[in-house]
Amino acid sequence: ETFVNLSQPETGKKILAITDSFGDPMIPFLSTGVREIIKMDVRSFNGSLHRVIEQEKPDIVFVMYTAGYEKKVDWKSHEDEFDFR
Repeated sequence: ETFVNLSQPETGKKILAITDSFGDPMIPFLSTGVREIIKMDVRSFNGSLHRVIEQEKPDIVFVMYTAGYEKKVDWKSHEDEFDFR
């Protein structure tokens, strides 16, 4: 989803927010100070985050994602949904 704040100049900052539903409440607050926010929910995204960053060229990328307490990251495969390297 993309949110555009028309009260900010076109040269304003762009944020890429990698979130799940816990990040939803943050988007309205962040949108007041930037031109554009792109919200990505990686639970329903199977593309390349690297490619999205290259195409969108955000000024800021932040991750607000709940990993859960029982979830272990598979650091060897680089295929885990919580491995953002």
